[in-house]
Amino acid sequence: MIQRAFTYGLGAMGREGVTEALKIIHKELDVSMALCGHQDVTKVDRDILMTPKDFTSDWV
Repeated sequence: MIQRAFTYGLGAMGREGVTEALKIIHKELDVSMALCGHQDVTKVDRDILMTPKDFTSDWV
């Protein structure tokens, strides 16, 4: 899903567009991490996800 942002950036502004897309993605990740109360993406695990009580992780 992240590839689409690169493609749009490349089509709109070339190399500079891809760089801008990366900056936007970085900023959005930073905000999302802050809202979750985390500062280091390597320390994030499944515990930050809200799942229904009857949810099973058995993917068929």
